[in-house]
Amino acid sequence: MRPRVCLWLVTAICILLSTPAQTRALNARLLWSPSTDTRVEGYYVYVREAKKPYGAPRDAGAARPAGGGTLDWVVTRLSSDKTYFMAVSAYTSDGLETALSNELVLGSPDPCVQDTCTSPTQCTVRALPDGSVCGPPGAAGCGSTCLAGTCLGLADHRASVDRLKLKRSNTQLKVLVNSHFATSTLFAPQTSGLELTLADDGGAALLDVTLGAADLTASGNVIKLVRRRGKTAPVQVRRLVIRVKGDVTFVKAQIATSPLATLPAGATLVLSSGSICLAGPPPTCQARAKTVTCR
Repeated sequence: MRPRVCLWLVTAICILLSTPAQTRALNARLLWSPSTDTRVEGYYVYVREAKKPYGAPRDAGAARPAGGGTLDWVVTRLSSDKTYFMAVSAYTSDGLETALSNELVLGSPDPCVQDTCTSPTQCTVRALPDGSVCGPPGAAGCGSTCLAGTCLGLADHRASVDRLKLKRSNTQLKVLVNSHFATSTLFAPQTSGLELTLADDGGAALLDVTLGAADLTASGNVIKLVRRRGKTAPVQVRRLVIRVKGDVTFVKAQIATSPLATLPAGATLVLSSGSICLAGPPPTCQARAKTVTCR
């Protein structure tokens, strides 16, 4: 009889450089929610390269407690030029083991290949048919599709939402969002403008607003919104700050629009500028009657 264990990974993988940069070896720090089953003695960490099944697990033992009630373990000896999938299972002292948790990815998986494992040996690796939406999860608004095994379109860059809050009143919906992505020369809103789309967790647009290059002003490594009085557009960007800090670009925005009849269970931000579209997986959200908060 398998033990009843509730196990799931709760955060994305944090990458830690563990050896000199020229060797490009990486460690990955995993955090997961511990089991509440008293029979659990330890955890196995499974690591596989993309398009391959899992091999023998790495024994994390009881793992190390981390902040927020999570457990912490570091996966070593990873290569920076490969894409990995990782999952966790729990085991008891008499050799019983749970099913795998959800998989987390480290790297850039092929967007036109379904690559999933439900057990260490049961995996599905198949090319997606032409016309399938591709790009990062939540990037349906970017319009990328697969053709002959290649993801064609604008969704060629990944962004992460750090915090997103939707607050509805009787007169408006206010959206506050903090996001970041790897700095790219293709992202140039000061010359090509910027489109901001708030999408639900299925990729459908909830609101969309386009800013021209004249609506933005650049000073050093910061791009800000040009404030104009008397604007009555149905969707208004109240505040926008884009700040480049080396390899990472940070975005803060405040948007106001007419209230939605029903707040979505989750949401994410899609940014489009010139030839690039930035999207990522919807963050974990908590929905209440008049607010949705996502991290």
